[in-house]
Amino acid sequence: MPMQTDCCQAASRGGVSVIIPTYQRGSVLRYCLTAFLDQLREQDEIIVVVDGSTDETERVLREFQPPVQVLFQSNGGRSAAANRGLEAASREYVWVFDDDDIPLPGVLDRLALFLDDRSGLDFGIIPWQRAVRPVPGGPPTADGFVFQIPDLNRRGPLAPLFESNYIGGASMFARQRMYRESGVFDPRYLRSQDYHLNIRAALNCSFEVVCDEPGFLYTMHDSDRGPERERFTVDMIRRKWLQYDQMLYFDLLDGLAIDYFAEPNTRGDERLGLAMINKARTAASKHLPDACLESLIARCTRLENHALTSREIQAVHGMIEVGQWYETSSPLLEPAFLDSIRALRKHGRAGRQIAQQVLSAEKRARKRERRQRKKDTR
Repeated sequence: MPMQTDCCQAASRGGVSVIIPTYQRGSVLRYCLTAFLDQLREQDEIIVVVDGSTDETERVLREFQPPVQVLFQSNGGRSAAANRGLEAASREYVWVFDDDDIPLPGVLDRLALFLDDRSGLDFGIIPWQRAVRPVPGGPPTADGFVFQIPDLNRRGPLAPLFESNYIGGASMFARQRMYRESGVFDPRYLRSQDYHLNIRAALNCSFEVVCDEPGFLYTMHDSDRGPERERFTVDMIRRKWLQYDQMLYFDLLDGLAIDYFAEPNTRGDERLGLAMINKARTAASKHLPDACLESLIARCTRLENHALTSREIQAVHGMIEVGQWYETSSPLLEPAFLDSIRALRKHGRAGRQIAQQVLSAEKRARKRERRQRKKDTR
């Protein structure tokens, strides 16, 4: 069971393979590599996989050889490039890192020491700090926002992860064995590659939160994304994430045994009921109204004589809120879905409770939308 722990301070023994897939980002790759070389230790290695870049990437990399190892391949996407780096990795620990992000000082040794002291753990996760590039292609500047990993002792590690990827970007620092047990990156995924891997890893391996301090700068920028065969602009990024997150739901989550959606400190019918509500929330978070409704109906029919517990009510209450990250209108606010929610009232007390909570949340969401529209027109 993952838990938050204190940061580490001493020097690590284990070596790290830093793997950096890159495509058409030579100008920003320089800042990433410089930050790593400032803290690279004798036992570490950096492997850059150039995924068919045609910009200045090759010229930039000549500035860092050695010690940076460079592998070239035709353009196949981030998953293929990361997997090529994993094949070449020779150290005990692995950190797959984005070419446009920046490791913070001392983090490499801190992460390695964390796993040194916990031989039973397969990986650790760290928060990140958001950064922007005031000048395109220039150095990043932190903007003050720090992403905090949720309290995994409250709902457990899986239910929150199924709803949202709290191990995003380069947050995962792993042992080599984690990739052997969970598999590598799925090349079908042109976005959400890390999310797909993170869920498989969380299902199969042990992990903990390293500490509350951010380990790297996650940089925001306006550059195009994706491999050459499916390049897209920054304004499409959240729609692409939604597309692949929906694919991920049916690949990994829909067929899971219901107990994977359960939460700690629950048992019996309460555990089952909350697990079914959490599966509905997971589908809602991916904007999948039919799958959401299926789980809600299952809760009403399998436990038809049991009213919702307070934890279930709280989970249903927030169901409309999940998935807002995609910044597209949720299908849970559409009339067809809301009519289906009203029809749940015929499924006993639980159905009436679910309908009341969802319809109440829908009204609040509409009010917020109206306030936001007024604000935007001022």
